[in-house]
Amino acid sequence: MVTMMPRPYLKMLTASKWISKVECLGAVRREESLGRAGGRVASAILHPRVGWLRNSNGDRDFGGWSWKNAEVGLSRVGHRHFCASVGTADVEKSAADEGGLTAPSRPTLKELCDGMVPQHILEKAEELGFKYPTVAQQDALPLLLSGTDCLLHAQTGSGKTLAYLLPILSKLVPRAAVQAVIVVPTRELGMQVAKVARTLMGKSLKSVDSDTEGKEAGKVAGKGDGKGTLTVMTLLDGGSASRQKKWIKAAPPQLIVGTLRCLIRLIESNHLRTNAITTLVIDEVDTLLGSAKEGNNLQNLLAVHTRATDRQTIFASATIPQHNRFLHDCIQNKWAKGNIEHIHVSPEVMMPLYLQHRYVICDNEDKLDMLVAVINEDCPRAAIIFVNEQNDKARRNGDTPATITTAEFLSEKLRLGQLGNGERERWEPLILEEDDHINQRVSTLSDFREGRCLLVATDLAARGLDLPEVSHVYNIDLPPNVTSYIHRAGRTGRRPIEEEQGFVTNFIISKELFVLKRIENESQSRFTPLHLDAAADRE
Repeated sequence: MVTMMPRPYLKMLTASKWISKVECLGAVRREESLGRAGGRVASAILHPRVGWLRNSNGDRDFGGWSWKNAEVGLSRVGHRHFCASVGTADVEKSAADEGGLTAPSRPTLKELCDGMVPQHILEKAEELGFKYPTVAQQDALPLLLSGTDCLLHAQTGSGKTLAYLLPILSKLVPRAAVQAVIVVPTRELGMQVAKVARTLMGKSLKSVDSDTEGKEAGKVAGKGDGKGTLTVMTLLDGGSASRQKKWIKAAPPQLIVGTLRCLIRLIESNHLRTNAITTLVIDEVDTLLGSAKEGNNLQNLLAVHTRATDRQTIFASATIPQHNRFLHDCIQNKWAKGNIEHIHVSPEVMMPLYLQHRYVICDNEDKLDMLVAVINEDCPRAAIIFVNEQNDKARRNGDTPATITTAEFLSEKLRLGQLGNGERERWEPLILEEDDHINQRVSTLSDFREGRCLLVATDLAARGLDLPEVSHVYNIDLPPNVTSYIHRAGRTGRRPIEEEQGFVTNFIISKELFVLKRIENESQSRFTPLHLDAAADRE
């Protein structure tokens, strides 16, 4: 069999004498025949945060089992990923604590960052629930804290934001100069990252719109006046350009979280000085490279307005198509130094294994009825319903966007008592799309985080947003490619420490089955069919 698990767990098993020899890095997975007919293979993993085992179906029937007397050989697989080939092993029930295997030798986040990150930041992280590092953080933090340029390539929900924030916050000093910039593709992700940064600094903020964000940052986080206080400022689409210029001139922040367009505008108008920047993070980098205009702005930011030799550069995403070519381009285009490291966590598993992928085949006119039937069956704690963005032709024709038609259909079913469990206010669907006014988008996400159950959205909600309450994702329209699917699916299953699975359900017509199969193959996932009768549900 082949055993694949994170480095700290391999060390743990060695220390406990459960495995005789372990010297590998990266994430490793165990696959063995479980005696099923036809020699079907099932997978079991040690969970990266809580330490219990799951099989390929997500059942926790491996919990508390230990492995003894395994012989481990090593072979190089990728940039920073190794594979351990394990021989025969006796599987015996151990006296592990209830809830999974104990990990006495597993380092805490404090131990991993000891002496490199201020204690008050680590204590705040622990208060937020980050006692132990994830696999991505375990592999990335030593390099990031050393100042090495990195491509952080890890699954959705793997803790990439905290991994790059800890080194940034550790290096900031209270002087009136911009020292770090985090580039994000959307306003929503930028607000989320800024809030996490302020919270780690001990100054928690609620989400506000761009016209007040700068004021709140000044009041709560303090001004960068050299008197021991630090400021996090957001420069995001939808904010007032004149106010942003005034804020950045009156009190230059130490950390900026911004979208490319706003950053380039302030740099080229000489309102934002880049000479003191020591860290530059490009979050969701593949999204920015997908647009020609954003790609040009990114080139200017990385190679014209700043120099790679003067800063640490960090690229982050769950999906980096042709990552070897991307690394080559980073060096050739002088976006990063020549020693950039590729931290690829679990390259053989593109999505978390605790997601269940399902599909329903139906006619187009039955999709929304089927959606209602599945929602009533699932009774989700919170769910995102994804539809594709309206194309230019539909806009010119004045067609109603799919977000609105879907939300109106659900509202009508709710009014008729055919949806939800009677809590009408909680089940009233919200809408999130790029064409909405900025204040409306802020209000929508705030309401959803505070307990509303259903969010109808375009791919605007698919990138980077951390919404731990989301238990289900429904795709009314299939995404255009596997990358979009991975990011949509990554909005659920974000509470692994509670041993909770996420569910992704796709509604397709029969002619789309081959597209779904292609996504299934490329994402290395397993999709199972759901069989429902839409006509019966309408009656």
